[in-house]
Amino acid sequence: CYFQIKGQAFLWHMVRNIVQVMFFIGRGSEEPAVVDELFDVESLPGKPNYQMASDLPLVLHRCDFNSLDMLSSSSNLWDVQCQLERRWERYKVKCLQLENGIDSLREEFVVQGDEFVEWAKKKFGLENIEWKTNHIRNGGGLTWGACLKELAEAGIQPGPDNKVQDHTKLLQRGKGLTYEEKLGQMTGKKLERYEAAQSKKKSDTVDKEFYRMKQEQGGSGFGK
Repeated sequence: CYFQIKGQAFLWHMVRNIVQVMFFIGRGSEEPAVVDELFDVESLPGKPNYQMASDLPLVLHRCDFNSLDMLSSSSNLWDVQCQLERRWERYKVKCLQLENGIDSLREEFVVQGDEFVEWAKKKFGLENIEWKTNHIRNGGGLTWGACLKELAEAGIQPGPDNKVQDHTKLLQRGKGLTYEEKLGQMTGKKLERYEAAQSKKKSDTVDKEFYRMKQEQGGSGFGK
């Protein structure tokens, strides 16, 4: 499962902000309609404050050029292939070692059912859960893997983002600076660069002609 996002260009942290909002919606913390509300800059000129999605899985997967072949020499491609294969082998071994450790926890370690129930109540607030495993109901011993199955039935999975936290709706959060406020705080060389860029800004007609030309030359043409 992954997000595939295409564009002519991307703003700083744009993809990570988009994905985090999608995570909020997927978890049921936000309604899908919040996307349209966030795009309404008239009523919401400043972005709500929230933690961006992790950059770990973020990949620039491909740059498309309609009329351009990515040529290279066999020697260079061989060297890059070998480097990637070595890295893949190293990380694959690490993944298998971690997977082995996870399997060992599930299969070899045993906890008492009553102790597990008390821990689950305190950790996740599971007060009125109908436990399906007899050993849990009777307080007997069971593998950690069996305990994880019970938690999965309650919608809880182990992982880096499994903390139970109160969620404040995005539209109720504090807001960042608006575009106009950021411009007002510009000084020195940063302001000079901005003003120089604005002086070179083209009309919409010129922009459309630029994108049309780039598409013919091999650009993606997303901006047409």
